[in-house]
Amino acid sequence: MTTAKAPSDTVQITTHLITDLLAREHPDVQYLKQDSIALALSKCLSQTFAAKPQKPIEYFAKTLLSQSHTTHAHHQQKQRERHVRELKERNSYFIKQKLIEQEEHDKEERTKQDKIDEFYKSLDKSSDLADNLGQLAGFLQEFTGATGVYVGKLEHPRLPIDEKDNDKAHVDRESAKVLKFVHASPADHKYMEGKILKPGQGVTHEVFNAPDMTPRNPAGEEGEGEDGEKKGAVVPHTPRDTLVDEHYHVYVKEVVREGKMHFYRVPRLGAYMAIPLEYYSCLSQKALDLSITDYIAYQKACEELEKAKKDWDEENEKFKEEKEKAGEIYVPEERTWPAISEKPFHSKLKKFAVCMDTLGQDREFTVEQRRFALQTVQNFAQIWERREQENLTKDRNLRLQMLEIDKEFNENVLAKLTEEEDDFVREHIANINNPESNKASQQVLPTEHSDNDKADSRAQTPAQRHPYNRMDEEQKDLYQRVVRLRYQATQIKSSEPAPVMPVFNKQEFTAKWLTDNPPIEIPEPIVDDVDNDWILSASETEYHINTYFGKE
Repeated sequence: MTTAKAPSDTVQITTHLITDLLAREHPDVQYLKQDSIALALSKCLSQTFAAKPQKPIEYFAKTLLSQSHTTHAHHQQKQRERHVRELKERNSYFIKQKLIEQEEHDKEERTKQDKIDEFYKSLDKSSDLADNLGQLAGFLQEFTGATGVYVGKLEHPRLPIDEKDNDKAHVDRESAKVLKFVHASPADHKYMEGKILKPGQGVTHEVFNAPDMTPRNPAGEEGEGEDGEKKGAVVPHTPRDTLVDEHYHVYVKEVVREGKMHFYRVPRLGAYMAIPLEYYSCLSQKALDLSITDYIAYQKACEELEKAKKDWDEENEKFKEEKEKAGEIYVPEERTWPAISEKPFHSKLKKFAVCMDTLGQDREFTVEQRRFALQTVQNFAQIWERREQENLTKDRNLRLQMLEIDKEFNENVLAKLTEEEDDFVREHIANINNPESNKASQQVLPTEHSDNDKADSRAQTPAQRHPYNRMDEEQKDLYQRVVRLRYQATQIKSSEPAPVMPVFNKQEFTAKWLTDNPPIEIPEPIVDDVDNDWILSASETEYHINTYFGKE
């Protein structure tokens, strides 16, 4: 049986339902309450109410459409401003990144340039650039990223020698020259030092056989033939790298595809490059001797030219005075004088090969890396040649200075010494002929005389008895030379300082001797003879040595 509800309860339930229904918004109402719709409707209704048009619906519709266009334009403006702001931020970030990259690049370039300057400064300080070949290999390896760089010298092969051979017997001048590698970089390429590359092995020897680099005549390759037809197609002009294209070198893009390549180890993918390092060496004894002779001849020619110019000027001045006295017009005669210059030093071409590879990197050398390597090797050769010329000039000037000193000594000091020697010899001979003041006769030359000669000598005067007066001209000349040498020995002995004998310090000598020779500690069982038996057998002696001196 159901219980009927009171009317008050029904009203209360209905009230709650209506309240809940009103508290929840309809989805359409939520849609209309958006800012883009509610604000537009509110503005349009306000304008319509304020205007009170005759056709409010049309006015409201037009106002709503105008508001829509205005809102859309405002929205687009906002989007454009946001887009512009984003572009500015991106551009600012891009500029900052570029500045950072540029700063890093400039820093790397400064560091690179500092290393390059330091390398060339070390070359300027070096007296012999042969000592800098290893530095050259390391420098190129660092700046080109090469796997290895090695320098070889073109020379004659070596022969085995023995003690009886001369200093040139080890050189085989009849055989073709080989390439001997003398420097390598980095450290894991040191195995290349001492390796020999014979002619016909690999492609490196081709760097010493540079072809004619004279540019061909384009008319000989392309143009009109006899029948009026073109011989070749028109090739578009491409820019050329002067150093890379004109400085001859060997370049292999892929070593594994080149059948002539010679490998000392397992082949790997990469490129190979060989650059000739050639310069004219003038550091030799022959070059020094010829430079002195040529410079003396050059100085003499300059003096003769100056004298000829002076004589010419004096003749012209005299001729001018004669013309002026005669009342004639003087027209100076023009004369061309020859230009005198020093002869170049005697030199000999020396050849090296600077080799580089990227084995294991599977890449080629870039044009910039090839250009850098070519320029560096070219600069190295020029500095080397100039340095040897500077060294030879210093040696030549020093030798000329020594010749001037010798000349001055011969003209002044030596002439005086010779005169003193002549005076001494004349005085000595005069003392022989003058018995009263005869000092030289006391030091006669040893001679053998018979009894008859002794008897004859007693009948002669002291001057006649001296052996000098019985000598022929050749013997007298020899005797005078002996007297001259005796005088020179006396002068040398008098000019030398007396030797100073070292003072013997017994205490210092004993202390040093004890330091160099410390006393030997003998084990006590060997010193003390307990059994009164000092005679040890060989086995007992060996036992004591092994026991007390730690030998097994």
